[in-house]
Amino acid sequence: MVKSCNLELQNKITEMMQLPLYDEVKQFFPYHRKELVNKFILIAQCLFQSRTVILYKMRNEAGIATGKKDLVKENVYKCFIRFFSMKCKDAFCLGIIYLIINILGEQNTIYIVMDRTNWKIGKVNINILYIGLILPNGSFIPILFDPLEKRGNSNTDERKDILARFCELWQQKGQQKSVLLADREFIGITWFKAILDAGFSFVIRLRMKDYFGELCEQRGKSADKMNSVIEKAVKRYGYFRSKIVLAEQELYYIVLPIQVGKQRKSEEKYLILLSDNPDVQQVSKHYQMRWKIEVFFFHIKTNGFNLEDINLKNLEKVQIMLAILAFLYVVIQKEHLINAKSIRLKTYKEGTTKAISIFRNSYDDLKLKILNLNDLSKFLLQIINPFVPFEPNFFQDCKYLNLKSV
Repeated sequence: MVKSCNLELQNKITEMMQLPLYDEVKQFFPYHRKELVNKFILIAQCLFQSRTVILYKMRNEAGIATGKKDLVKENVYKCFIRFFSMKCKDAFCLGIIYLIINILGEQNTIYIVMDRTNWKIGKVNINILYIGLILPNGSFIPILFDPLEKRGNSNTDERKDILARFCELWQQKGQQKSVLLADREFIGITWFKAILDAGFSFVIRLRMKDYFGELCEQRGKSADKMNSVIEKAVKRYGYFRSKIVLAEQELYYIVLPIQVGKQRKSEEKYLILLSDNPDVQQVSKHYQMRWKIEVFFFHIKTNGFNLEDINLKNLEKVQIMLAILAFLYVVIQKEHLINAKSIRLKTYKEGTTKAISIFRNSYDDLKLKILNLNDLSKFLLQIINPFVPFEPNFFQDCKYLNLKSV
């Protein structure tokens, strides 16, 4: 009886998905059945409308999504559970990522950002390493996300691995060298060399103690004398810059004053940056863009999809959900790029700010346009780019995939 109900649900989903979209999307998932791809689109639609990653809450949107009022919620829930138990999860995630890259199209992007976010589900630590792009409109788009099977910071090997996978997926566009931005966790001489060897420039924030000893030694000054030199330079020029050689790599140690507002207290006096670029103004401008990934974390955790409520504890299943969220995030950002409109400003004593974020504005607008699977299908047909070709051998040639379980 249960199998009969599940088959009926699948038939209703398939009936809704008999659109040209099928051929457009299925090509990104060569190792998975069309029914699984259809479920992916259904789950994306239910997540989009429910604004939550909790499966039993998402199921309530399935009837509206498919246009069927007689769906049994328990059967929908079981359908969702089976989706996350698919075989070859890494290949399916890669298909979603390749679909994201296709939707983005030819973006002349110069910023790549790496960061990590974490939270707990009971006693289980969810620790995710992200790398992605900043679009011309200033939005961060996740390209790869690696659940770490541990607490705490990522190590050099984990960073090098995700960077290598990123380089395999993303080909640089334009003549300007891309700049990798990261915060204080992402340091290490071997790591710096890996970034430069990949063909990227970088701007990475340091803690006060990071490489300060090497700086003092190379400048031939004691720690107290070096601190005095830095302080005088910042007061006089607005910054301190010094060449520093780390494992035969010529880099620049840059110190800028931290502007502390009335509403923000900080014990830190300086912003310390390390880069291969000697231009202080450019380095400062580049680093300011790193904040966009923090905005992204805010949107997927609090302001949009409530990611921290996820009740999937298996890291492979978590990665599938992260891929679906990344897909929806790109769809919402694409809505802004297509229908960009001015957002009114609010004025405060400290200055002006947007009354609503670009993300929330685009999300709210798109929710009125995409009410069911038909609407989502039509929008996807509009934003999937024909000029980013799908290469059949891409999956076979990708050394990071395990296709043995297919």
